[in-house]
This record gives sequence, C-alpha cells and structure tokens, in this order.
Amino acid sequence: QATTRRDNRTVSSERAVAVFGCLHWQKANDQRGGGLLARYQVGRKVWPYMISMALVYMVTLSLFPGIESRIVSCRLGSWMPVLLMALFNAADFIGKVLASVRYDWSRSQLVWLSCSRIVLVPLLALCALPRWDSSTSSDLWAMALSVVLGVTNGLLGSLPMILAPGRVPDDQKELTGNIMTLSYSVGLTTGSGLAYLLVYFIQGYDFGGPDCSEHFPSAPTSLNETSWQRLASVNSTYHVETL
Repeated sequence: QATTRRDNRTVSSERAVAVFGCLHWQKANDQRGGGLLARYQVGRKVWPYMISMALVYMVTLSLFPGIESRIVSCRLGSWMPVLLMALFNAADFIGKVLASVRYDWSRSQLVWLSCSRIVLVPLLALCALPRWDSSTSSDLWAMALSVVLGVTNGLLGSLPMILAPGRVPDDQKELTGNIMTLSYSVGLTTGSGLAYLLVYFIQGYDFGGPDCSEHFPSAPTSLNETSWQRLASVNSTYHVETL
C-alpha cells in the first residue's frame, strides 16, 4: 500500500508539472502575440501605419525604376535616366535622414501624405510620354518630380515602421514589426504590377514624339538602351583585336 501511495503521489506531481508547463507555455505564447486574434488586435491599433506603408511603396515601385528609365531628353540624351535615378537615390537618403528629426506625426497626417503621392503617378507618366513643344518638354519637371518622389519615399517609408511599435505594448512589438513588413511587401508587389500596366500603356500608344535627331541622332528610349549605347561607345573607342 505504501508503494502504491508513493506511485500515486509521483503520478499526481508529474501531472501537476505537465499542467503547469502547458499553462506557462500558453501564457508565453499569448505574450508573444501568437494567433490570429492577436494579429487582429495589433492590426486594429496600427492599421493607419499599415495603409501608409503600403501606399508609399506602391507608388514608388510603380514609377521607379520602370517609368523613370523611359523618360527621354533631347538635351541630356542617354544621361537622363542615369541622372534621374541618381537624384532619386540622393533624395531618398535625405528623406530617411529627415525621418530621424523629432516631430509629433499623427496617423492621419501619414495616411493623407501617403495618399497625396498618388498624384506623382500621372505626372511622371506624362514626363515619359512624348511631348510636342518646348513649353512642356523641360527636363526640370522630370528632375523635380524625381526629387519629390525620393524625399517622400525616404520620409514616409520610414516613419510608419518607426512609429507603429510605439502604439502597442512591449510584448506585441515583435508582432507589429512582422505585420508592418507584410504591408511593405504588399506595397512592393502591387507597385510592381502597376508598373507593368503603365509601361504597357506608354508602349501601346504612338503619339509622335519629339525629334531629337538634331541633338542626338540615336536618342535612347530606356535605361537598357542607354546601357547598350554606353557599351557600344566603349567598344568603338577601344578596338580589341580578337584572335
């Protein structure tokens, strides 16, 4: 009987340890924010930042680099796409630096500013379309819009990721980062799809573009063509004898 009692006490203690371990694991899992319910609760708190993040990168990827690489200049020739991309990257760096400046950004401000960037899509698309007269063919428009696109991308693309974790408790910050990364990926994917549609629209219509022959007899129409022209010029300058 004594042996049986000891065995029963051992089994009871093992069961108690197992139950305690399960409860501790469930509590730790809840603290880490696991489960659809926790994700829903976090999403309700940070949804403006999610929308802002997705909109920012949707607009950026729909224009850069696809549309910007198709903007042709009769004055700058094959250097135009290179210059636009350099301006964008420099402006994007400045925007990321500005995101570190202390300012009380509200969620509504971020959403409205991100929505306002949509106007850049038709404006830069018009710069990529052929233009008929000198009053609308100034290269400064494309450069200025590229700078605006870069600065707003760096600023508004960083602020949601910085501010969103501050809206949730400490035990949900990691989950918030995962949700914001998902919004970032959605924006990239959507923007890439829109870029294909914009390029298809621009290529599908022939408006009779400007005549650049007096400036550059073979003006490029895309960044790929620019790269090939550079390679061709190097090959023509340095003749390499083949064995």
